Amino acid sequence: MQVGLIDALAADEGVVCLIGAGGKKTTMARLAWLQRDRAVGLSSTVFCAPLPDWLPHPVLTGDADQLAARAPATARAYPASPVAFYGAPERADRHTGLAPELIDRLHHGLHRRVTLVKADGARMRRIKAPGDNEPLLTPGCQRVIAVLSIKAVGRPLDHRVAHRPERVSEAVDLEPGGIIGPEHLARLLTGRGGLMRGLGGRRVTPLINMVDSDTDRARARRVAERVLENTERFDRVVLASMRREQALVELIRA
Repeated sequence: MQVGLIDALAADEGVVCLIGAGGKKTTMARLAWLQRDRAVGLSSTVFCAPLPDWLPHPVLTGDADQLAARAPATARAYPASPVAFYGAPERADRHTGLAPELIDRLHHGLHRRVTLVKADGARMRRIKAPGDNEPLLTPGCQRVIAVLSIKAVGRPLDHRVAHRPERVSEAVDLEPGGIIGPEHLARLLTGRGGLMRGLGGRRVTPLINMVDSDTDRARARRVAERVLENTERFDRVVLASMRREQALVELIRA
């Protein structure tokens, strides 16, 4: 049986949090589009720009009381389609995040089958290491998708490619300005101070994103193989390109 992106990422049930850098919002939108005939929720615990226009979805904003009051009518109006919910807009191009506990309540109150949550920020960089208070996961989250971009490979480690490059430097053992290789992305997924920090015992699926070419795919395979050699934390690594009609490029199993 052919495996699709939803199955590969186990992103079809419960509250699923996305962390890291390199396409979290686009991945959320693509997963929602693939499940556009289901009760999908979309939210964020941090500041979040609007999702892409190609995903048709109503957007609820407000404080906790306002959102809770609107939940029953919204659930009736959209029983089988994506709905996004955020805090009050900070400005035209950015929503405020919601308290993690509120997202869990709205997931149930809106009768969502799955709610996809952006749980950290990356300022549109390709890789990142978590800050002191990141990620901001919901209490009910049992599945995490850890995202990084293969486009970081071959580039110098600096602020243009990495969010918090000094933390990435420490996590992957690479001096600032050094050239990022596949082994460094693997360390970002497995090493202390990398993307696994603060996740506890939650199930995690790494997603290597922006695998747009044969060169990208060969590099991503090397990252995935190194990750699976270095840890038993994961049973798979997903390679994907959200630019392709078929987003799932390859599923590499342990």
